Amino acid sequence: MKRISRKQKEALEHDLWSYYKDHGRGKLPWRTRPTPYRVVVSEIMLQQTQVSRVEGYFRDWMNKYPSWKALARAPLREVLLSWQGLGYNRRGKYLHDIAQVVSNTYGGRLPSDRKLLEALPGIGHYTAGSIRAFAFDIPDEFLETNIRTVLFYHFYTSPTPKTVSDSELLGVLEKYIAYDSRARAHPREFYYALMDYGAYLKQRVGNLNKQSKSYTKQSRFEGSRRQLRAGILRYVLHNGPVNEARIVEQSHREEELVRELLCELVKEGSITKHNNMYQ
Repeated sequence: MKRISRKQKEALEHDLWSYYKDHGRGKLPWRTRPTPYRVVVSEIMLQQTQVSRVEGYFRDWMNKYPSWKALARAPLREVLLSWQGLGYNRRGKYLHDIAQVVSNTYGGRLPSDRKLLEALPGIGHYTAGSIRAFAFDIPDEFLETNIRTVLFYHFYTSPTPKTVSDSELLGVLEKYIAYDSRARAHPREFYYALMDYGAYLKQRVGNLNKQSKSYTKQSRFEGSRRQLRAGILRYVLHNGPVNEARIVEQSHREEELVRELLCELVKEGSITKHNNMYQ
């Protein structure tokens, strides 16, 4: 277990809360009224997407789907059209599925229990922890790129790339929280501060996350399977019902690959197939 000194803890406490006091992003739309619904929407949108891109989408989304019930009742096609431009379209499908589970199983009230949260579509360990902190102000330990940046900057000197495990970082985070009484008393505010300070450090000192064992470089989008998959879904959304031959023709890609991606989209429920017609 990594040892961290009191001096290191004091330095982080000073820099973290000073930065947050002067530069905290308290006016972000999902922070001004952090209801469970608004928190879940923002956390799903923010996965692998920059804050600046999410703000406008979040506001538009709330105007169209202001509640779990409104989102659950909306047709999937409408929801996916609203999502276009944010990327990773299955996240829009996850939100639609979550809304239906919350509405039908939990009476419109999102559970705060970690296991129940992680059982929801698209909710992993990090997102469950962030929802617990931001929606319910519950103390928890979780990691994401900005939090890792803060921990590497303050508690590591120059480790070899891809040598530090998340379990070790979680231990470091736990030790720091045990030291910082404000972090323990106000977990929502603490994680807001960590996110904002970490985003600043990434701009100032570059990508420290290469030191993490969990670090993976995002693959190039142009010409990728991901780009083709998004293009197929977009085409079906705007032109469906449409047959396979037309989809292959407009994709300008290998027929076998297009069929494979169509199968993926059908399997996850983003599109349906009936008599060789997709919609």
